[in-house]
Amino acid sequence: MQNRLRHTALLLSHPSWGSRVGSVLIIGGIADTTLLSGREQALETTELFDPVSGQCTQFASMAVARENHTATELPDGRILVTGGVGPTFVSATAELLAQ
Repeated sequence: MQNRLRHTALLLSHPSWGSRVGSVLIIGGIADTTLLSGREQALETTELFDPVSGQCTQFASMAVARENHTATELPDGRILVTGGVGPTFVSATAELLAQ
Protein backbone atom coordinates (compact mmCIF):
# COMPACT_ATOMS: atom_id res chain seq x y z
CA MET A 1 0.00 0.00 0.00
CA GLN A 2 1.30 3.41 -0.94
CA ASN A 3 0.89 6.15 1.64
CA ARG A 4 -1.20 8.85 -0.04
CA LEU A 5 -2.69 12.26 0.57
CA ARG A 6 -5.38 14.09 -1.43
CA HIS A 7 -6.74 10.87 -2.93
CA THR A 8 -10.28 9.52 -3.17
CA ALA A 9 -11.52 6.23 -1.71
CA LEU A 10 -14.71 4.47 -2.77
CA LEU A 11 -16.45 1.51 -1.18
CA LEU A 12 -17.32 -0.78 -4.11
CA SER A 13 -20.95 -1.84 -4.00
CA HIS A 14 -22.12 -2.72 -7.52
CA PRO A 15 -22.61 -6.47 -8.20
CA SER A 16 -20.43 -6.21 -11.32
CA TRP A 17 -17.41 -6.02 -9.00
CA GLY A 18 -18.10 -9.62 -7.94
CA SER A 19 -15.88 -10.76 -5.08
CA ARG A 20 -14.49 -7.22 -4.82
CA VAL A 21 -17.80 -5.83 -3.47
CA GLY A 22 -16.99 -4.40 -0.05
CA SER A 23 -13.43 -3.55 -1.06
CA VAL A 24 -12.23 0.05 -1.16
CA LEU A 25 -10.81 1.50 -4.38
CA ILE A 26 -8.10 4.07 -3.57
CA ILE A 27 -7.54 6.48 -6.45
CA GLY A 28 -4.67 8.86 -7.23
CA GLY A 29 -3.53 11.54 -4.79
CA ILE A 30 0.08 12.33 -3.95
CA ALA A 31 2.71 10.27 -2.17
CA ASP A 32 2.85 11.64 1.36
CA THR A 33 6.63 12.03 1.14
CA THR A 34 6.38 14.51 -1.74
CA LEU A 35 4.48 17.04 0.36
CA LEU A 36 7.39 17.41 2.77
CA SER A 37 9.97 17.77 -0.01
CA GLY A 38 8.01 20.57 -1.69
CA ARG A 39 7.87 18.58 -4.94
CA GLU A 40 4.30 17.35 -5.08
CA GLN A 41 3.80 14.69 -7.71
CA ALA A 42 0.29 13.51 -8.51
CA LEU A 43 -0.17 9.74 -8.81
CA GLU A 44 -1.91 7.86 -11.61
CA THR A 45 -2.02 4.61 -9.64
CA THR A 46 -5.01 2.98 -7.98
CA GLU A 47 -5.17 0.25 -5.36
CA LEU A 48 -7.81 -2.11 -3.99
CA PHE A 49 -7.99 -2.50 -0.21
CA ASP A 50 -9.71 -5.61 1.13
CA PRO A 51 -10.90 -4.81 4.68
CA VAL A 52 -11.39 -8.52 5.47
CA SER A 53 -7.79 -9.55 4.76
CA GLY A 54 -6.24 -6.12 5.42
CA GLN A 55 -4.37 -6.49 2.12
CA CYS A 56 -3.92 -3.86 -0.56
CA THR A 57 -3.21 -4.72 -4.20
CA GLN A 58 -2.41 -2.68 -7.28
CA PHE A 59 -5.33 -2.02 -9.61
CA ALA A 60 -5.46 -0.05 -12.86
CA SER A 61 -3.46 3.05 -13.68
CA MET A 62 -5.31 6.17 -14.75
CA ALA A 63 -4.49 7.94 -18.00
CA VAL A 64 -3.92 11.18 -16.06
CA ALA A 65 -2.20 11.55 -12.68
CA ARG A 66 -4.58 13.36 -10.30
CA GLU A 67 -4.94 14.73 -6.79
CA ASN A 68 -7.92 16.60 -5.30
CA HIS A 69 -10.24 14.94 -7.83
CA THR A 70 -13.68 13.36 -7.50
CA ALA A 71 -14.69 9.74 -8.04
CA THR A 72 -18.19 8.31 -8.32
CA GLU A 73 -19.45 4.76 -8.76
CA LEU A 74 -21.91 4.87 -11.66
CA PRO A 75 -25.14 2.81 -11.86
CA ASP A 76 -23.37 0.24 -14.09
CA GLY A 77 -20.45 -0.19 -11.65
CA ARG A 78 -17.82 1.79 -13.55
CA ILE A 79 -15.97 4.52 -11.65
CA LEU A 80 -16.03 8.06 -13.07
CA VAL A 81 -12.93 10.05 -12.06
CA THR A 82 -13.07 13.77 -12.84
CA GLY A 83 -11.02 16.92 -12.48
CA GLY A 84 -8.30 17.41 -9.96
CA VAL A 85 -4.77 18.67 -10.24
CA GLY A 86 -2.06 16.96 -12.27
CA PRO A 87 1.71 17.43 -12.32
CA THR A 88 1.58 20.84 -14.05
CA PHE A 89 -2.10 21.60 -14.62
CA VAL A 90 -5.63 21.77 -13.30
CA SER A 91 -7.42 18.94 -15.07
CA ALA A 92 -10.61 19.47 -17.05
CA THR A 93 -10.67 15.79 -18.02
CA ALA A 94 -12.56 12.72 -16.90
CA GLU A 95 -11.96 9.00 -17.25
CA LEU A 96 -13.65 5.72 -16.45
CA LEU A 97 -12.25 2.86 -14.40
CA ALA A 98 -13.86 -0.55 -14.71
CA GLN A 99 -13.40 -3.96 -13.18
